[in-house]
Amino acid sequence: MWIAAGGGLLAGILLTLFLPRMLPLSLEAGVAGVVMADSSWNAGITMMQQANPARWDELAAAAKLGLANRAEAAACREAAARAKKDQRCTITVAAPAQ
Repeated sequence: MWIAAGGGLLAGILLTLFLPRMLPLSLEAGVAGVVMADSSWNAGITMMQQANPARWDELAAAAKLGLANRAEAAACREAAARAKKDQRCTITVAAPAQ
């Protein structure tokens, strides 16, 4: 009986680890959220932070820069679309907090 219980436990662990990889991408992200008891979005953030903290900091800084210059970027995209060529644009970069 102990062997059957151990085998069942091992099978359950292996299925939990490998079965999500066989699911379509949208379901795989949902499984990550369920396993981490959070939304898929927050589970993804947590996994990225833990996998590569330095790269996560770069990504977060880039997102912050993009949000701070949203209007300028939109105007520049419109100008590029009208001109049908690349455009040089000016953005504002905040000074680091001291």
